[in-house]
Amino acid sequence: MANNAIFPKHSAEIEALLARALQGAEAAWPRALAAAQIAEIWPPISAHGISGLLVQMPFDEIGWPQELCDGIREEARLQALWEEEHRPFIADLVEAAQKSGIPAVIMKGTALAYSLYADPAHRRRGDTDLLIRPGDLSQMRRTLKDCGWVQKGQSRLAQEDWARPSRSGFTHIVDLHWAVSNAPAIAEGLAVEDYFIGKQELAQLGAYAHSPSAVHQLLQASVNQASHLLEGMGDGTADMLGGRRLIWACDYHLIVREFGSAQWDELIEKALVARLAGTVRKGLALAMETLGSEVPAYVMDALQRGAKDDRAIAYFNAPSAAMRFAADIKASKGLAAKARLLKVHVMATPELLHARYPERTAAPLWQLRVRRIASIALQSLKRPAR
Repeated sequence: MANNAIFPKHSAEIEALLARALQGAEAAWPRALAAAQIAEIWPPISAHGISGLLVQMPFDEIGWPQELCDGIREEARLQALWEEEHRPFIADLVEAAQKSGIPAVIMKGTALAYSLYADPAHRRRGDTDLLIRPGDLSQMRRTLKDCGWVQKGQSRLAQEDWARPSRSGFTHIVDLHWAVSNAPAIAEGLAVEDYFIGKQELAQLGAYAHSPSAVHQLLQASVNQASHLLEGMGDGTADMLGGRRLIWACDYHLIVREFGSAQWDELIEKALVARLAGTVRKGLALAMETLGSEVPAYVMDALQRGAKDDRAIAYFNAPSAAMRFAADIKASKGLAAKARLLKVHVMATPELLHARYPERTAAPLWQLRVRRIASIALQSLKRPAR
């Protein structure tokens, strides 16, 4: 869960300042932050992931500290370089997949970057998420290998990471998914086929690139925000900001700014059917609070009424990994799916085990796996009565 202890004391002032800047409002550097240490202020600014959106601001006129401005410019420059190299890799991959008979949908950050932002480099991210139908997995693995991608680490339940190094020094990552969520308790409400229905073209990535519909992108973004609060982002940013990353607020803001009554009604319907109404409401509330996004009151009211049955809130707020595991077992259909889930938990990846037990990195993997299983069993025994 969010570790607010590592969040700098100027968090509220910084969020408010950055939100004003993103809205194009007056954003002069406040006197209250004049004496603050740059080392204390820069981490949350970077963690919000909005350097690409801030870099065109007139820093000289608004008095932002030079060191911060330099950090924003450098981060934006590196993201632009990464984007320039990443784009053809992804375009070539989705084209090769389509020509191999594998329709694929680009999800999450890259889908948002190419469908919503004036410049895709403005939407900072570190990978591309690609969704395929489960039956296409074997052929997609061959296609990835043929295109120069190498699997990174072990497979998770419904996801694999594939890497492609480059001459520039960047290592590009594709997260390959064959379920919308890696947690069966969440994926149960998000059918893969729905993400292929109503898909939209991403012209800048070529004729074969598609993203989910705007409504499905909003559903996915909301779940993604909730999951990062539990699992982290690998670099501590979700923990640092307590789930209030402004780049996520920008995503929601840009998605809904063109919504009409038909799309709002569709969002309500799909959020209720998926049992994600409360999770979606939290995402919209973030955009409303920070960027002034306009959401009809009847939408927020309808989502609030459905929030008590929200599967993601129940899952991610469960007090133990054992309870989440039990929810995933229950949601897994058939003995084979339950066996795969059990195997994934027993054979946890080295990366996951070392992150969970950093003080035991030299220990044999089998010892770490036994410790993890024992920990889950102990948590289960301590589960509070209901």
